[in-house]
Amino acid sequence: NKGPFDPAAYGGDASKALAVRKAFLQALPRQDILDKLIKPLNKDATLDDSQTFLPGAAGSSESVAANGSADYAKVDIEGAKALLAQAGVTSPTVNFMYGKSNTRRASEFALIQASAAQAGFNVVDAGNDDWGSKLGDGTYDAVLFAWQFTSLSVTGTQSQIQTNGGNNFNGYSNKDADDAFNKLTGEYDASKQQALLAQVDKDLWADAYGVTIFQFPEVTAWSDKVKN
Repeated sequence: NKGPFDPAAYGGDASKALAVRKAFLQALPRQDILDKLIKPLNKDATLDDSQTFLPGAAGSSESVAANGSADYAKVDIEGAKALLAQAGVTSPTVNFMYGKSNTRRASEFALIQASAAQAGFNVVDAGNDDWGSKLGDGTYDAVLFAWQFTSLSVTGTQSQIQTNGGNNFNGYSNKDADDAFNKLTGEYDASKQQALLAQVDKDLWADAYGVTIFQFPEVTAWSDKVKN
């Protein structure tokens, strides 16, 4: 959509677009969001630092240790400013979409807008209660989004990451990640599966695809006394 994160906005210069994406992610107050919005509900909440593993899943900690997420663990306003200067981009405008009536997401947006402004970004409120129907329509540059894992398959993230995937609303494409998923579909060794997912995780962080912030907890309970 030729927004600030798209190489098309810079005559196809992918390195410049990558620098702007990295700058934006460095300005995101992930820990602040966690501390102010999530920890009041769960004092033990921690940042989610993987884009292919659920927290606590086998292989998750190993992937996090090497995926590059540490670069975005803390807000780095000066680092973000330096990246924008390196790219020669001044005051980029980011149309930011989120569920307008969702109080938590509105609060997340407010924290992001204020923090990114310090780095030089003009973050425009594009909140919309119909955000779900607008995914992939090219009218926004960033979005607050939650994935619900409805499958325990190791390829559960494939449709939103692989080139032309059914849920790939961002138009993301990385040959290395595509190759990893193609191998994953026929790999049954657990350690090799984890290694392939870790590779995709690393690719996503290196490409400044986005950041994960927190994971909703889920409780499964059962009893033979429950009926209907």
